[in-house]
Amino acid sequence: EVCYICSFIAYSAFLYVLMKADISKRTRQIFLAYIAYKALYLLIFSVIYLSNMYYMEQIRAYFGLSVRISMLIFSFYIVVQLYRQSKRIYTSYIIIGTAIMIFSYLCHVVLNIIRGATIYNHFFNLAGCIIEVLLFTNALNIRRAAIEVEKELLVQSNKLKSRFFANISHEFRTPLTLIKSPVQLLRKSADEESNLKLDLIDKSADRMLKLVD
Repeated sequence: EVCYICSFIAYSAFLYVLMKADISKRTRQIFLAYIAYKALYLLIFSVIYLSNMYYMEQIRAYFGLSVRISMLIFSFYIVVQLYRQSKRIYTSYIIIGTAIMIFSYLCHVVLNIIRGATIYNHFFNLAGCIIEVLLFTNALNIRRAAIEVEKELLVQSNKLKSRFFANISHEFRTPLTLIKSPVQLLRKSADEESNLKLDLIDKSADRMLKLVD
């Protein structure tokens, strides 16, 4: 039971980290609330197991079915939300993988009802999990490739920005230098009033050169 709950907590946390950028705030809150709910159930189950195994079986009998039903409802909800909210390519693999997991678990439950609990009924769960892992791995590869493309585009964009600012600063520096040189020549032959105005021009040109630097 502990391994079963831990695997679904890990599954939910994996989906949350993978999809949090593509889902709404409300869906993210439901994700976290559900993970907390599973963690609480796991904690209660473990404490009861360590204190009294008899009560553990009662807890499993009373709450086990509701926990599994909540898993199915949550999984179905995730499929619907991903289909509605996310437009990325890799989400289709997650939707298909989750749908296969739901189907395989339902087959397992139906066979348990019809044929009774046998080890062969777990074949559907095992097959569904393997297919789901393969699809999720493919989704991760597609997302990683998309991130690499975005990273390369960002690098190219930064290079363009740097080149643009370098060109702009050069275009400012040349005329400012050409302004300062005649001003300094004029100051030698100008009167006091003109020198005050030329000082203002020179200081303004210096300030603009500092800003360019």
